[in-house]
Amino acid sequence: MREYMREGRDIVKMRWWCMRKREQGWSGNEIAAHLQVPTRTVYYWIGKYAGCDKEKMVNRPNKVEIEVDDRTRKFVLKLREKHDWGPCRIERYIRKASPEGIRPISHCSIYKVFVEEGVNQPIDFIRKT
Repeated sequence: MREYMREGRDIVKMRWWCMRKREQGWSGNEIAAHLQVPTRTVYYWIGKYAGCDKEKMVNRPNKVEIEVDDRTRKFVLKLREKHDWGPCRIERYIRKASPEGIRPISHCSIYKVFVEEGVNQPIDFIRKT
């Protein structure tokens, strides 16, 4: 966490307290001053954890990890082998060309496919070994 989140402070309790005070009509500035955290953090918590149970306030993920289907995986690997393209180039190609049956995925997901398949090194490097 950041410097202002000192060790020993229970973040979940702080988030829960923040939500209760917000429901009571406290402003974000008042909550931030009381908790000694930036106002930006208070509004972030309000946006992210509003309506959550206390148990769900434990570092709820922002994004759900997208599974890459087999057809898209094979297409990505084919582009890598044929053109020696990297993740960003493949992502751009898929987004622009919109091949039939291939879902657009992020370059991070493409890189993950490369790592899982063992092709995260440049093609020339793999051929030499």
